[in-house]
Amino acid sequence: MKRAAIIVLSALFAGLVGLGNASANGSEPCHGDLVRVRLGLYGGAGGQEGQAVIFTNRAHSACAVSGFPMFSAFTAAGSKVRVRFVTSTYLGGHPVKVVRLRPGKSASILYDWQDAPSTQPGGGCVEVVKITVGLRREIRRGASRTFRVRDDVCQGAINVLPFTAGSHPAGFDS
Repeated sequence: MKRAAIIVLSALFAGLVGLGNASANGSEPCHGDLVRVRLGLYGGAGGQEGQAVIFTNRAHSACAVSGFPMFSAFTAAGSKVRVRFVTSTYLGGHPVKVVRLRPGKSASILYDWQDAPSTQPGGGCVEVVKITVGLRREIRRGASRTFRVRDDVCQGAINVLPFTAGSHPAGFDS
């Protein structure tokens, strides 16, 4: 019974996370070599900071993304920072869905973090100096992008929201 529950939960999580892209409305999954990845808006409020990452379809046909991208964050010493894939944060949120990208159109994700240290145990800060982002199914092909950043991440983790249509994640407008 316990094993069956683990299998069901694993399948559910795989469905939510997806492969980082999906086929929908006749669109093929987006491929990393035909998607431009760049940093978008940056901002914050109330001790929470956030950064958009924009994925633009450079192909001549539509493609689709869904779920969450591959996302890793590192300190200057090369240590990985904990990343949580969530559907809601202080700066916004939305459900996991398929986003169809016509040629030249974009989808985006928001990653955010606490930038105010806590007085509670484990509430200290680490400086993130590098993030690597890409489409999950394309990681083995080297189709990810690494960005130099300078983010003080406090209270333990970076939150990553799922793909949404457009270059401004929901709740994160300029």
